[in-house]
Amino acid sequence: MTVAIVTTYASKKPAGLERYLLDLLRALDAIEDITFIVYTKRGSDLGAILKQEGITNIAVHEIGFGKLWKDIGIYSAPKADAYIFNGPRVPLFFSPKKYTTIVYDFAYKMVPVSGIKDKMKRWFLDWISARAFARSKKIIAISDATGDDIVNHFGTDRKKIETIYPGFRHMCAIQA
Repeated sequence: MTVAIVTTYASKKPAGLERYLLDLLRALDAIEDITFIVYTKRGSDLGAILKQEGITNIAVHEIGFGKLWKDIGIYSAPKADAYIFNGPRVPLFFSPKKYTTIVYDFAYKMVPVSGIKDKMKRWFLDWISARAFARSKKIIAISDATGDDIVNHFGTDRKKIETIYPGFRHMCAIQA
């Protein structure tokens, strides 16, 4: 079985969300009977970071087409049996039958909007998130509060949502 993890990752100094992804990939790297491949935007430094982090069994496939890499470029990527989208920004046209969405938070909903551009951006984020949640087989929330937000803001069935808390590593053990 092949599982693709679709992520936007371009940080030379990983912070919270990037650390969560790296810890997830580290855990998946230990699974021997499933092949994992990460799809990311061309120009990402993720392949080098995985090597630096000692994650050796997960390949990185960089996809072109600029900002449309998830919407158009993903068609050129090798097909997988299942997909995990790191965040609710899923492709508009590519919709695999089996996919899971990881959700961190909805911080954008806490910021007041002013002007038509900000309102349109928020509407689009809400629309794409609702679409992702409706089509996902499972949704991974990093906290029960995030799971509650998915239910309350998007009307998603709670049975689709699993809470998987971020791991913990002592801050002194993290290389800068």
